[in-house]
Amino acid sequence: MANHFHSLKRLGPVVAALLSIAAVSAQADPQLTVKYGQDGHDYQYTGAGLRFDPIWSSEKGNYAIDLRPAVEIGHMRYSGQSAGPSGLTEGGGLGIVHIERAQGTLRPYAEAGFGLAVFSNDQLGTRNFSIHSQFTEQVGLGVSYRDRWSIGWLFSHYSNGGLKEPNSGIDLQQIVLNLYF
Repeated sequence: MANHFHSLKRLGPVVAALLSIAAVSAQADPQLTVKYGQDGHDYQYTGAGLRFDPIWSSEKGNYAIDLRPAVEIGHMRYSGQSAGPSGLTEGGGLGIVHIERAQGTLRPYAEAGFGLAVFSNDQLGTRNFSIHSQFTEQVGLGVSYRDRWSIGWLFSHYSNGGLKEPNSGIDLQQIVLNLYF
């Protein structure tokens, strides 16, 4: 548990910087995202991000669909016994398609995203990513409470897409909290 607290403590300055960007952005209605997860073994992820105003939106029946640009930064940690690096920082941008029930106090949602990330190391523990640039794909489910916050589950995959071998990649399951401004 102390290791998890240490990872969360590192994000304090990152969250403060993201909040500052959100406060300065007068025309935007951003969402602050906080994520924590793991791969089910020896890898943990702690991250934060901003989701910006939709660049496209539509309503279909009782559902609202939009496409939002997002930025994220996070820290991955390896807690196993390998001699490889035990941590790396990732940052990137992606587009997220978000589908949500348009009415009601509690509104279920589903989303999918695709983007690019840069890793500070090309290795983490036993995983060899070969290059610092990685593709990221994400799918998630959750529930929103009005336009104030949402909580959900997110599956994220990072890999170099076969650009260079070896391509270990990493799959993470995360709990996500979004706070709306």
